[in-house]
Amino acid sequence: MSFYTVTKIILLLALWGAGGFAHMQMSKPLPIRSPLDLYPTGPVDYGYTNPLNASGKNYPCKGYEKDPFVSQAFYVPESSYETKIQGNAPHGGGSCQLSLSYDQGQSFRVIQSMVGGCGFNRTWPFKIPREAPPGEALFAWTWFNRIGNREMYMNCAMVTIGDAPDSWNDNKNVTNSPKFESLPEIFIANINGEGKCVTSEDQDVSFPLPGPKVIGKSDSKGYNCTEDAAFLDKSPTKQEPNPKNNSGQTTLHLSDLKLQIIPILFCLLVN
Repeated sequence: MSFYTVTKIILLLALWGAGGFAHMQMSKPLPIRSPLDLYPTGPVDYGYTNPLNASGKNYPCKGYEKDPFVSQAFYVPESSYETKIQGNAPHGGGSCQLSLSYDQGQSFRVIQSMVGGCGFNRTWPFKIPREAPPGEALFAWTWFNRIGNREMYMNCAMVTIGDAPDSWNDNKNVTNSPKFESLPEIFIANINGEGKCVTSEDQDVSFPLPGPKVIGKSDSKGYNCTEDAAFLDKSPTKQEPNPKNNSGQTTLHLSDLKLQIIPILFCLLVN
C-alpha cells in the first residue's frame, strides 16, 4: 500500500472520528433517553442526533414524551437560563424554537424563536415567560437545518417549573392559564404533519408565530405549506438581531465541509 493511500485512509478516519457524520443534539437540559446522561434511569437512544422520521410517527420528542417523569432542571418564571446544543454538523445553521408542554406533548407553546445560526451557536439564553404556570413540563428544542435534507429535529427534556412571585402569579394551574395558552404553537415541517409544510433549501425559516422573543431575522420566508395550521397565523412581534450570524448569508462551516470531502476521499481510496 502506497504512502499516498495510507495518508488518505488516515485522513478519512480522522474526519470520521471528529464527528463528521454527527448531527446536533441538546445537551442542556438533558433530553429524555439522552446518550449524554451519565446516570440514565431507563433506556438510552444512541442515535439521538437523528432527525424526526419523515412520516411523523415519532413526533413529538422522538416518541419519548410519555416516559416516566425525571426532572432534569428547575426553572422559575421571569428568570433567565441557557440551553446548550452540541454536535459537528450544523448544516448551514437554520432556525429553531424553544417551547413548553404541560400535556405530555399534545401541544407545545413557543417561548422563544431563533432565526438563523441555530447550528452554529451552541449556547442560547432564554427566559421562562411569566405566563408559564408551575408544574411538570416538557422543554423542547426544535431545529430546521438550512442546508441538507429537509428535516425536523426535536429533543425534549423533562423539567419542573416553579411558582412565580406572588405579586404577579395569576396562573396557579395549567387547566386555568389563559395567558400561557395564548402563546403560539410550535412550527412543524418536513414530517407530514399539520399544515403539510416543507422548509426551503438554503433559507432560514422565518417563523410566522415566533412567540414572545425572537433572536435574529431572515429576509426569506423559508417554508411552503399546502394546508392551514394554527401555527401559521400571523401576529406582530419584536425581533432582536442575532450577534453571531446574519441569516440570509450562507456561511461555510468546517463540519459541513467534512460531509462534502469524505465522499470524495472515499472515491479516491477505492480507485
